[in-house]
Amino acid sequence: MHPEILHICQQLGSLPGIDWKRLSRKWVLLTGCSGFLGYNFIHGLAWLNDTVLNQEKCHVVGVDNFVRGIPEWMHAFAARPDFNIVRDSVLTPTAEILRKTGSENMGVDFVIHAASIASPWCRDHRCFFCQCHVSRMARELFVKRSDNFRRYTLVSNYSRNSNS
Repeated sequence: MHPEILHICQQLGSLPGIDWKRLSRKWVLLTGCSGFLGYNFIHGLAWLNDTVLNQEKCHVVGVDNFVRGIPEWMHAFAARPDFNIVRDSVLTPTAEILRKTGSENMGVDFVIHAASIASPWCRDHRCFFCQCHVSRMARELFVKRSDNFRRYTLVSNYSRNSNS
């Protein structure tokens, strides 16, 4: 793990008032798992599993279309029993993603939607990309309410470049 990410994880792990054990044995769906934000989330969740949750690890299902290819560091997570890495679209329903992991009977407790624009194609098709985000949120928040997940978080590092 990169020393800066390790330092951040250690700082977060020692914050008073945060009960990280709430993630024990929970299922976390992380979209955009190979991007900038996903990289930080996936490393942070692995650190949490290894140092805080130990025997009661959360299970992370990382989803990405890998339009930029599969990064070398991702292979270590794909080999972990507490992680499933799935190559798929952000528009794929959660139930179908879980089926691909062999976990179709499991629900998702937390959704971290960190997928963002990753390629020139996405930048050139912003309307389509925004539609993907809205469709994912609508599906998770309204259509699939019966999944009964506890939290949904949208994180984004997208900023409009004034030159584009």
